Amino acid sequence: MNSTEFGRCLKNPGTLSQHTLTELENLVKDYPAFDTGWALWYRNLKNISSQDADQYLQEVAIRIHDRKWLKKLLETPAAGELPDMAASEYMRIADYSLESGYDSTEKPDSQKNKMSLIDNFLAGGGDFPRKTDSGEATQAADISEKAVMENDEIVTETFANILLVQGKHEKALKAFEKLSLKYPEKSIYFAARIEEVNSILKR
Repeated sequence: MNSTEFGRCLKNPGTLSQHTLTELENLVKDYPAFDTGWALWYRNLKNISSQDADQYLQEVAIRIHDRKWLKKLLETPAAGELPDMAASEYMRIADYSLESGYDSTEKPDSQKNKMSLIDNFLAGGGDFPRKTDSGEATQAADISEKAVMENDEIVTETFANILLVQGKHEKALKAFEKLSLKYPEKSIYFAARIEEVNSILKR
């Protein structure tokens, strides 16, 4: 069974007969995960009034992820057609017609762009191009250098104490002087710390 015949069966399940049953049986044997095929096969059993139909209902229902669609398919009159919406929604392929195959004339512009991107990707061997611009690498290095640079604007008492412990006495002195100006209410405390650092520097 080709895709055109399968599409016709899906749109008009009333046409399912003994002839299509064999083809659908082969289809579900070859593709056991194809849930639409299982649904049509079960509907085919119902159409020919097979005694095995009730026996397979539970097995088929487990395989179908959209039970409402299955119910609609089974309740469609034998001579009627499935509503177009049911078939098209279940298939969910906007740019593919079951009757005529792939039709690029019906695609909207956004779909054309998506398809051209996919075609270009596949034509290139399915690999993303590697960036070779060395400018980006140096920019990343510059960012990391800035991250470890000392910033005179951001000074805390903890930072000043760390500088003092590390033996960077001149930097610690400058840090305590900035803190004294920044926090005048603690100027007496910072004056004592500045005096302490100065005494260390005089040694």
